[in-house]
Amino acid sequence: MMGVFCFVVALVYCIHVISSSEPIIDIRFLEAYDTGVALINTGDYSAAAQKLEQSLVYNPTSVSAIQLLGILKYKLGSVDESLLYLDKAIELDTYTDLGIAANYVEVLRGAGHVVRAQQEGRKAVLHIGSECKRECVGLLYNLAVVENVLNQSNEAIQLLFQVVSHDSMLLKGWSLLSELLMKRSPAEAEIQLLRAVALHPNDSTLHFMLGTSLQFQGKLNLALEAYLKAEQLDGDNYSLKGNIAATYQSLGRVEEAVKYYQIAVPNSPEDAGLYNNYGALLGIMGKDEEQIAWLEKALELNPYLRPALINLAGYYQDEGDLDKAREFIRRSASPKAFSHSIEVARSSVPLLKLREGLMLSPVVHSWAQMHAERRNMTIALRQIAQEIRSIEASTDNASCPAMSLRHALSPRQIEILKMGGIINQIRASRSG
Repeated sequence: MMGVFCFVVALVYCIHVISSSEPIIDIRFLEAYDTGVALINTGDYSAAAQKLEQSLVYNPTSVSAIQLLGILKYKLGSVDESLLYLDKAIELDTYTDLGIAANYVEVLRGAGHVVRAQQEGRKAVLHIGSECKRECVGLLYNLAVVENVLNQSNEAIQLLFQVVSHDSMLLKGWSLLSELLMKRSPAEAEIQLLRAVALHPNDSTLHFMLGTSLQFQGKLNLALEAYLKAEQLDGDNYSLKGNIAATYQSLGRVEEAVKYYQIAVPNSPEDAGLYNNYGALLGIMGKDEEQIAWLEKALELNPYLRPALINLAGYYQDEGDLDKAREFIRRSASPKAFSHSIEVARSSVPLLKLREGLMLSPVVHSWAQMHAERRNMTIALRQIAQEIRSIEASTDNASCPAMSLRHALSPRQIEILKMGGIINQIRASRSG
């Protein structure tokens, strides 16, 4: 809805009161129209709509008045009326005014008519053809949003490249482009984000996203630099502080990590991934009881958070409690846990919150208890590897574009799934 609001403001200042194709019918039209526009500036949308409706009595084919009424009705919650007015504006204008087309796509999407918004947006772009330049940025951006909603990310990315090409200062264009590229390739996202932060050096979100793209690629020192720059610009972003803590943790800088966790955790009551990472760090520090408490809190918020499940499995395996270890490994490999990891990988959330699949406690790499059963390891590893390949094959398909299970599972997590298979194999051989 904010997109529509921006267009209202733009139209108030940019629109011609009467286009050359509109005959002057009555001075009363001008008076009512001008009053309606003035009321829009004051924020009295209801009174503005009444005046614009009055203006149409004197000039029923004024595209300017009809379009503004469509936008105002949408803002006032009258979606059906809004679409009636915008349908009429499109009929009279036939995509000559790109602002009308942009607003039409935005209102259709906001009203839940996403497929129709895609159809109308594509029709408008096709009608404009190669002449589409800076004046069609609003239409291209709104259509890109629709394409993304419909999981047509490649189409959305192509549109957004045009958006930032025509208007390099449009911040939201860079943000959405970078977000979508992050899902496809963090390296691609990094390239565009470096361009974006050069143009918008004071935008904390862009620096935040740049740090995320770098962290995905394992460029931890550069990621930390970007995160700290973002923090300078937005010191109250606790999600950002959580990522800074996780980066320090990955770099082995425990004291700095603890400092940031102690700030982020109390201010992030719904962040299961943050609780998991903090628990993993406490495990590194040998604070087992606190580690377990935070991991369990993470699972209270999200029972299918795989890193927390795996960390608990590793802890109990290290303690020699293979029954509990197997329980948590089994839960981590459940369809619901896999489904959650895939959903996280496809959503925009992990672009700024890497913590969903980031930290695993070092105890999960304790294999001492397994070495005595080495004769079973080869069989178990072969079986688990086959299962993982099968799962990857089932998720790498058309229903999950540009996404594979490798985005949802880290190499360490795959090793832990292997460990789960070994545990099961050992117990099966013992019971036999």
